[in-house]
Amino acid sequence: KDDPDAFSGEYTKVRDNSLRGNAALTWLLNKPWITNLKFNATVNFSDNLSWTHSYNDYASSKPAVHSQEQGYYLAQQLPLQWFADYIVDSKELDFSADVKYEWTRKFGTLDSKFKAGLQWKANGNVGEGEYYLEPDLAADGFRPRSFRQYPFMHNFSVFAEERVKLPVGTSSLEVSAGLRFENVQIPGSEYRHNNSISPRLNARWDFGKHWAIRGGWGITEKMPSFFILYPQQEYWDKETFQLSYGSNSAYVYYTLPYKMQYNPELRWQRNSNSELGVEMTAGDFSVSLVGFYNLTRLPYKIGYDYTPFTYTQWQKPEGFSAGENAAITVDNRTGEVFVRNSEDELWTPMVAKVQDKTFVKNTMQKNGEPMRRAGAELTVDFPEIKPLRTSFRVDASYTW
Repeated sequence: KDDPDAFSGEYTKVRDNSLRGNAALTWLLNKPWITNLKFNATVNFSDNLSWTHSYNDYASSKPAVHSQEQGYYLAQQLPLQWFADYIVDSKELDFSADVKYEWTRKFGTLDSKFKAGLQWKANGNVGEGEYYLEPDLAADGFRPRSFRQYPFMHNFSVFAEERVKLPVGTSSLEVSAGLRFENVQIPGSEYRHNNSISPRLNARWDFGKHWAIRGGWGITEKMPSFFILYPQQEYWDKETFQLSYGSNSAYVYYTLPYKMQYNPELRWQRNSNSELGVEMTAGDFSVSLVGFYNLTRLPYKIGYDYTPFTYTQWQKPEGFSAGENAAITVDNRTGEVFVRNSEDELWTPMVAKVQDKTFVKNTMQKNGEPMRRAGAELTVDFPEIKPLRTSFRVDASYTW
């Protein structure tokens, strides 16, 4: 027996294409003030399409709200059975270019490697976005969203790093220090000063071939995601009127477009990481013990507040009857509803049922309290058991 819930004609089509390009150039100058200069540029294009052709079946007609502006609107009525085509068209474009300066030199027994550079990245999407092939058959609450409406995000960065290595008696010490400055630009974003600075310092002291100590410290500033800096459009819908007439039904909804609110006091999250470790080696046997401490200042969290909203619920007047072919209209500004049974009749205004109150939830990116995490990690590597060509590693960690 055929499955009564299975329908022929449903399908999903997927397209996944990509194009990547890269150009690199190294200029070996070998001058007293420069060793080489490197240029690099990349472009990535990803073309993705998802097309879903699905069957829908309801026992009774359902309303669907698709309005995209603030006001009162008559909801569309979905049919009892229909096929709908839901499409997601994404065409992501990523660009990057950088230039890097390198200077390798030797001062007596000290080896030095210095790097500095500039980098630019841009990310965006020129796809059609999310939409239904037939907008009137879109699911309730759905609004089309073109990816082209979102601007490209540009990231500019400047970085520098110095790495030195020198012998200390029979041991050797290696120290590296770096600093990175980043600026993010999103046209149209209310967040204007999107700058971050990330310093770091690392050191390793090798005492012969058998043991060493190492340590590191760094601060990373993390900026919010794209849709925090450039919020996407959301919609809140509230039913204010409902009328059944013959085999038909009509619904009126109030639509309120909203976005995540701008927070002028938002500060960038800062992660501070420190670690100190000891490494010991004896032949093929090695042990590594590392302790770490992480401090996250100003972590991101979503905050909520609520705005009171008053609206009027409407109902038909006492004794009024709407015919099978009644026409209905609504004032988009006031929410008043008018009904008439034929073009020869005057519009009959619906009457106020009750003035109701509710609260609209507003979201905002905020900063939370500092978070701390510390711990230790132990790694032991045992020599290979050669007849079995097998080696073992034991890992252990503890955090608090």
